[in-house]
Amino acid sequence: MNKLRNEKGAALVLTIMMITLFLVFILGLFTQVTNTTKQVTTMEKQIDAQLIADMGVTYFQRLVEINQPLLEREINEDPDDDNLANVVDLFIDELLNVEKQRVDVDENRTYEITYEGFNADEKSIHFKSVGFVTDTEATSYGTIVIHITGLDESGVPE
Repeated sequence: MNKLRNEKGAALVLTIMMITLFLVFILGLFTQVTNTTKQVTTMEKQIDAQLIADMGVTYFQRLVEINQPLLEREINEDPDDDNLANVVDLFIDELLNVEKQRVDVDENRTYEITYEGFNADEKSIHFKSVGFVTDTEATSYGTIVIHITGLDESGVPE
């Protein structure tokens, strides 16, 4: 019985157990912080890529708006051309060839504009903008409804 009452070394065992529990707690906390940091970084890149893609949509809408008088002139110059879609397709292709389709915002951020087509019934231009941030990308789609003076309701020049 004397040996069971001997408490020599019990403090050492207790100290080692406490240190082990403390280290397990710290390692769990460190893992959680690391995963949260990775998640936040990924979300920031995704949000940034979406904002860059939206910037591309706004840029292209403004570009078409600024050049709309040229489009109207091209449509009105050839009143026999009843294929409005071809005129708009050529105009947008020329516009995208003059302007860069891929625009570098800075060294890590770019956006790319792709013309998707013209709907003659709605008189709308459809396009997409893809934003790139390092290794992340996001896509925004845009539509521009054009109002061209000199056309009747069916889209035929007057």
